[in-house]
Amino acid sequence: MKDIYKLFMSYLMEHKDDPLSRDVVFNLPYQLLRSENGVSVLRKRGAFFSGDNLVDFLLRDVPIVKAGIYDPAAGCGDLLLRYLDKLELAASFRETMQEWESIVFAAELEPSFVKLLKLRIWLLLCLKYHVVTKLGELVIPDLKKRFAGVVCRDAFKYLPETMPTIVIMNPPFQQVDSKSIYSWGTGKVSYAAIFLYEMYKRFPKSRILAILPDVLRSGSRYEKLRTTVAPDLESAVRVYGRFDKKTDIDVFVLDHRPDMRQRVLRNVGRKQGRMICHDFDVHVGSVVPHRDTLKGRSCYFLTADNVPPGSNIIRVKEKTKSVHKPVKGPFVVLRRTSSPSDKIRCVSSIVSSSHDFHLDNHLIYLKPRGHKSELKLCQDVCKFFSSQECSDIVSRLIRCRHLTVRIIRNLTYKGGK
Repeated sequence: MKDIYKLFMSYLMEHKDDPLSRDVVFNLPYQLLRSENGVSVLRKRGAFFSGDNLVDFLLRDVPIVKAGIYDPAAGCGDLLLRYLDKLELAASFRETMQEWESIVFAAELEPSFVKLLKLRIWLLLCLKYHVVTKLGELVIPDLKKRFAGVVCRDAFKYLPETMPTIVIMNPPFQQVDSKSIYSWGTGKVSYAAIFLYEMYKRFPKSRILAILPDVLRSGSRYEKLRTTVAPDLESAVRVYGRFDKKTDIDVFVLDHRPDMRQRVLRNVGRKQGRMICHDFDVHVGSVVPHRDTLKGRSCYFLTADNVPPGSNIIRVKEKTKSVHKPVKGPFVVLRRTSSPSDKIRCVSSIVSSSHDFHLDNHLIYLKPRGHKSELKLCQDVCKFFSSQECSDIVSRLIRCRHLTVRIIRNLTYKGGK
């Protein structure tokens, strides 16, 4: 990744007649980062800036106080700067700088990001106190020894000098190998999950403000993490939606206040009533094409391509062999791929015959639990799936591009009575 500090300094030198503005302080670094580095590079490094809209959403109803604040995944300081921007100023530039130096803590592994973060804090103060009018008038001091709490360190090996009142973070979202110490995750996990777990354990008395990928809130693979954290993590969760126009990932914001008495890392918006799991066994299709060996019993084979939405299926042309146990109709089929932008989140069909079927793993199926009128039960739940009420509930519960068994099992509907 290209040195963002050098790019930023070059811009200041080449635009000496331009005014020192909020755009230079807040927006220019991300513009330079985007223009000089491809999306794949940024994704690999987890280098995505928060932006005004998302930060305003995060900080809504959060009292801005002059107290220790720590960003363990600081990057170039986009999130941290927007918090500082809301602080009440002291009488002079020097006094405010001294105050900020005593309360601001940040950790970041990329040296150029750390250098730019310190510079941006200084530039923000210059902007607020109208120190200069043009970029060419800036006399940038040696900032190496200033803001000692802003360090080029691994966040998991750094502890601020004073316990922070607020931990604020937009951690990287990329997948990393889970270590054995994290009993809640195996294989590849989101780096954001590790940051959430570590910050919660390290700072139990701090208010934790975080921007996190929706999969942590709704994905089945993070259920153990939520079970581990949620009983003690008294938190508030609000769904935001897509990170920004250029980043196709949905996020939520977390505001953990130690004094709160609500547990909402679990499903939000769940109504009391009969859940789908009371009437159906819910599973993902067991056949993985191009990986499974063509052995076992030959049965009709259902895929996302040969199951038309809203259809009533008796048989299909395709067949396949599989060692997995087939599913006997009647049952309901759902497409796993589902986006919050879709008009209907749960696209369903009914397999009404009593034939045996193998199912592709891009499908979820609901098999009635010994109900006297299995076909009627399937029709009731499909009617619910096609409703706006269902789509609204699912969009609140999960913003990922794939539905999960856990989400479907726990939905409530009018049926099965």
